[in-house]
Amino acid sequence: MYSIQYLALLAAQVLLTAGTPVSLRNGCNELNHTVTVNTTSGVFAPYIDDAFPSVASFPDIAYAQNPTGSLRFAPPVRARPDPNGRVTYATDLPLGCFQYIQTALTGTVSFYSEKSTLFQRGDSANTTEDCLRLSIFAPKAAVERAASSTVEASEDDKNGLPVVVWIHGGGFSFGGTNVPYQLSPSWVERSREHIVVQVQYRLNLLGQPNAAGLVAPHSASGQNENLNFGLLDQRLAVEWVRDNIASFGGDPDRITLWGQSAGAYTADGYLFAWPQNPIIKGVIANSGNAIAIPAYLADATNHTLFSTVAERLGCGGLGPAEELACMRAVPASDIKDYIQGSVGETSAASDGLVLGTVIDNVTLFSDYPGRISAQDAGLYASHIPLLTSTTTDEGTAIVPYEFSGSATATELPSELAGIADGFTLNLECTALQDIKLRASVGATTYQFLYGGNFSDISPVPWLGAYHTADLPMVFGTYGLEGPSTAFEQQVSHRMQDLYLEFIKDPSEGLKRSGWPESTGKLEDPNIMAFAVDDKLQQLASANHWNWGQGCA
Repeated sequence: MYSIQYLALLAAQVLLTAGTPVSLRNGCNELNHTVTVNTTSGVFAPYIDDAFPSVASFPDIAYAQNPTGSLRFAPPVRARPDPNGRVTYATDLPLGCFQYIQTALTGTVSFYSEKSTLFQRGDSANTTEDCLRLSIFAPKAAVERAASSTVEASEDDKNGLPVVVWIHGGGFSFGGTNVPYQLSPSWVERSREHIVVQVQYRLNLLGQPNAAGLVAPHSASGQNENLNFGLLDQRLAVEWVRDNIASFGGDPDRITLWGQSAGAYTADGYLFAWPQNPIIKGVIANSGNAIAIPAYLADATNHTLFSTVAERLGCGGLGPAEELACMRAVPASDIKDYIQGSVGETSAASDGLVLGTVIDNVTLFSDYPGRISAQDAGLYASHIPLLTSTTTDEGTAIVPYEFSGSATATELPSELAGIADGFTLNLECTALQDIKLRASVGATTYQFLYGGNFSDISPVPWLGAYHTADLPMVFGTYGLEGPSTAFEQQVSHRMQDLYLEFIKDPSEGLKRSGWPESTGKLEDPNIMAFAVDDKLQQLASANHWNWGQGCA
């Protein structure tokens, strides 16, 4: 199993310059910061938002160097501190990575009434290649306590708060930290008992290029370098958190990795990629799991999509190594214009590209069930507890928002219902398979179902609890698109509290709250349901929800 340090050496082989210092946003050395935090990326001062006075925000921290030029299409390299020791005081969230949204998705709910589900509410103009940033939201008191402590951080870790690292979804193609429904200050303000770290990673072409020039014998090292770089970014971010979170008042021995959709695939898949040194102590996977990954993979031996992009950007007709070198020299602005361009322009949308992740046998693999069943600690970290979930109406998020009678319909027409139900069924079936396999090897798993149908999040009845509708409940960001209800707030608080129990103690926290482990048996009532049938919470079996029917 490769380490991230080894993978970084592959990047170092093509690193031609010494690089540039970490960029400063709103650097304010003239201010007398009473609290600063020293990290491996530099010195940072917290921003206190008047709306969340108990939260110390560090919204824009580079965990990796700018992955451009010779570091493009290569493993991430750790960020370096400012050589002059200047304090970075950021008040803004980081610029996002380049966004590519396939045309078929632009007619769905996110692009109509629920733009709070989208990165920057759908405005992709403000993006950059230099996007490998994380945002930290911590209780102000914890940061102040850590800054004033005279005890070495390693000795004081036991007093630190539990940490959750958030990996956003978006099909490995779009998304980022600045998604209104997915921002953490509200939750941290309410709990004051945990720290949230939100991570950005490379997407689409820059995250999973699948270029022939990265494959042996054409690669610089003579080995396979055709890796999923966005997933390596995630790993480096987790390592950064381990190395630095104590300085923010966090406990590096209590890190939970949390993701939704594509983020859930990689959060659950992380247990296969880094089983011998996982760093994390728990995983939360909302609406996604590792068993479902193979259905969304690209062919690692077919490099035509990368070559199509290369031709559009002036690098056509070259051999694999020359093509890769040429693409590394293309200005970032040209790549951005191509990836984010509209249909009718020279763009990924016009070419109809689908830029998927690949099996690289480092971050993603082919046989997830076999790796679990092998009961080999070198293949799967079965000792890490998992909290996994789905929503009642996952698939309504991927069908057209407007159809005949859509404003008043209570259910989808049959031609759209089949699409939505198929998407939902895949997530349900793979979740059940994942849980059954984990139970067979004694792995601790908890499962829940979310069924909230609140009008500020689901403005028309047929939407129900669609894919991502659960996230405003956990982040506490409901009410952004319309008035919320008292029951909605009650559901949110209960879900936040139980998430926190898992984050504090992934193995036993939920059990102490009356939530039993999943057994993998369809008849056992161990699935927690939130906001289903207008009930705050209830335990039921998979059979109660008619799950398992239609699963292969």
